[in-house]
Amino acid sequence: MRFYLITDDDVFINPRQLLSFVRRRDPTELAIYGPGFCDWGVRRKHKEMIAATLGVTLPQFLHIVIGGIMLFTHAAVKQFSDATVLMRCIDDLETLYANRIKLWDGLKDSAMYNQDWLFCWCLQVRMGGTVHLDNAFEDIEFPHRKCLSISDASRELVGTHHTNPRRMRAL
Repeated sequence: MRFYLITDDDVFINPRQLLSFVRRRDPTELAIYGPGFCDWGVRRKHKEMIAATLGVTLPQFLHIVIGGIMLFTHAAVKQFSDATVLMRCIDDLETLYANRIKLWDGLKDSAMYNQDWLFCWCLQVRMGGTVHLDNAFEDIEFPHRKCLSISDASRELVGTHHTNPRRMRAL
């Protein structure tokens, strides 16, 4: 089992749940797991503009993992270690930004892109991989389950994002 986990400093990870989760996943799959949004803000007309600008064929859906918790398979990390592929992805996002084409509905107007966008774009568009938006991960500020408590999340989930210091001490 070889996976790579990136977290923010306001993430609680349940080690038992994490181990159980990765045991049921294939490290050779080209994938990223985490909480996120399904095809958020990237509609057909928008995709047509992106495809025409970059000369690429886009997948049917472009998912985005919220970067507070990103679990990469070994295969994904290996692909990202290829500087040529990574630079091509950075060039894609800079080209879109220069042409005023905003991915994911301009989620962050103040930034050209961030690591979430870079990894999700690159994996899905340039590498042909999959972004899995999994309910084992939760972002408390954008919860799938609206009544989820921090204590329930810490017991049931692999990772919980946006837990503040007071909440972390309570866990």
